[in-house]
Amino acid sequence: MKADVAARHPNRIVNQKGPWPEFVGLQGKYVKELLFQDIGMGDIIVLNQGTPVTRDYRPNRVRIFVDPSSGEVVNVPNRG
Repeated sequence: MKADVAARHPNRIVNQKGPWPEFVGLQGKYVKELLFQDIGMGDIIVLNQGTPVTRDYRPNRVRIFVDPSSGEVVNVPNRG
């Protein structure tokens, strides 16, 4: 799966600011690991789609929304 992500976006590590549309459709836990390894942020949260969240902006936070039944990312992960 890592090769698939690298093939779809070989400059993944360079894109540290986001958004990361290449992660849509992948498993949320896997995306969390990749983001943590690539950009070193510790505030990466995996949430079910539709979960209520605060509207405050935090540049050190990434929310990954997943489908509750499959665990696949449904929205483009971004900082905030």
